[in-house]
Amino acid sequence: MHAEATRKISMAAGISPSQSDQATILLLGHGLNLFVETMGLLVKGLFDVSAHLLRPLMETQSLVYACAGREDFAARLMEEEGEPLKAAGARKLFVAHVRTEDEDLADDLDRILSDDADAANDLSHVKLLHGDKPTKVEAGKVTPVAWGIRDPAEAVRQSQAALSQEHRLLVSLKAFRAQVVGQQWIKELDGMDIRLVKHMKLDRTS
Repeated sequence: MHAEATRKISMAAGISPSQSDQATILLLGHGLNLFVETMGLLVKGLFDVSAHLLRPLMETQSLVYACAGREDFAARLMEEEGEPLKAAGARKLFVAHVRTEDEDLADDLDRILSDDADAANDLSHVKLLHGDKPTKVEAGKVTPVAWGIRDPAEAVRQSQAALSQEHRLLVSLKAFRAQVVGQQWIKELDGMDIRLVKHMKLDRTS
């Protein structure tokens, strides 16, 4: 769905895309690469490496929201001079938009996004946490494992984080590029909500 939306938006933008279209298309390409590689690393059991990609996944999602919705924000991303567009500012824009409709929901989202940002920022810097992920503990012995390790609980935890960012990114396209992606695409996206919620409720500890 991500790739399909990118193609549709690119085709609709034509040979004279707006700043918003340009920024959105570039971010969608980068976001797709990040998401596919993150999930691929999880399948391989390279959890120490995949952890580093959770922060750029979150940043890309936030920037897509800002650039798809506002031409001025897209211009800041596309121009090298001037004040750069940062993901933190984009997240605040999202919360502010929700607050105009639902104060309580905005408070909940602000808390969730803040927690996600703190966790993703923590995982983006190399530390003991990363070295600890590819290890096997048996009979009181700790053994480091290269080239991946089987850990279903860690796979669930990181896939939940990655999928939540991917879903938010696609919802941004539903909000700001509905006519381009089309009603069938939106229907398919909405139809995935039940599966996503079920996955997000999976036990992260076992």
